[in-house]
Amino acid sequence: MIKRKGMEHRERRKKKEKRKKKKEEMRRKKSKRKKEKRGRWKRRKRVRKRNKKKKKK
Repeated sequence: MIKRKGMEHRERRKKKEKRKKKKEEMRRKKSKRKKEKRGRWKRRKRVRKRNKKKKKK
């Protein structure tokens, strides 16, 4: 019985670790996506400014 309890504990810990890893990965993916969006936005703003200059000429 004691051994089985120990095994169960280990299993539970393994599952917990797996869940933690998954959460970390998701967080990393989300932050990556946010960074991409920010970069795109900056680029778009720059293009808009350039277009305005062309119109003035």
